[in-house]
Amino acid sequence: MDFEAPVPSGAWARLPRFAGSVLVLRVEGLTKSYGSRVLLDAVSLRVHPRDRIGLVGRNGEGKTTLLNLIAGLESHDDGRIVLRRGARIGYLRQEIDPQSPRPLIEEVRTVHEALLERERQLRALEAEISELG
Repeated sequence: MDFEAPVPSGAWARLPRFAGSVLVLRVEGLTKSYGSRVLLDAVSLRVHPRDRIGLVGRNGEGKTTLLNLIAGLESHDDGRIVLRRGARIGYLRQEIDPQSPRPLIEEVRTVHEALLERERQLRALEAEISELG
């Protein structure tokens, strides 16, 4: 399942705009356990516009879990996930259904479907304007 949607109301706090410091996402003290196994312990991070972030670690270290928590696909035990007002989370699952009739590139594009639809609308408007001369 691909995920792209506005953040559900009440799911997370919203980031106010701070003068001189615009954050897209802030994670504070995030904790996630499965039974007695603590996978994420007080994880914090900040994401600014245009940041590019890589998550590196061994299998089972919590990379996918962290992304699932941020995307709202799982609940966390403690901490806060704060998303800037108007920001959206796009998420492409790690595993793609091998039975899917869509080619891989189409699966990847589903994350940006809303943007692609707006581009199609823009192109249609441009064509109409050029016809009016």
